[in-house]
Amino acid sequence: MNKYIEVILPEEAENLTVYYQKVCERENFDIAEAEEILKQAISYEHMKHVENEELLRIEDVEDGIYQIHISGDEEYEFAPMLVSMPAWTEVGDALLYEVSATPKFTKIEKPEPEQITLIETPSAPSPKTGDNTQSVMFGVFGVISFIIVVIISCHNRFKCARMTE
Repeated sequence: MNKYIEVILPEEAENLTVYYQKVCERENFDIAEAEEILKQAISYEHMKHVENEELLRIEDVEDGIYQIHISGDEEYEFAPMLVSMPAWTEVGDALLYEVSATPKFTKIEKPEPEQITLIETPSAPSPKTGDNTQSVMFGVFGVISFIIVVIISCHNRFKCARMTE
């Protein structure tokens, strides 16, 4: 008997990786423990890569409960799921060994990038900051120093010239 689980994927999803692992025997499964099983970090033994397909078939599976996790597409976030092999029909009168499962997912809405508007402002004259005070004082001291040096030089020359006469 051919036993398989078909995982139905969103049409637009691309480059998905499907991880799956048998987590317990079907007879030992208690539905009350399902949430705890999904929270546990397990290391998946099996992995399949899907490019652009809408259906992934996991074949030759044994009876049991399988945890399936899907990742890879940046536009979708998938919730991990538990799938039973075999599964009961909707009426509950027979077991199915060809099981189809559709994962719960949310499409991640990417925020549109904000547009930046540049506002041109008219150029204004530079404000007066009083920065030239030091340079004016330096210039004044320089001129006064030069005059003093000239006066002293002239005075010394005049004094030297008188002495030689």
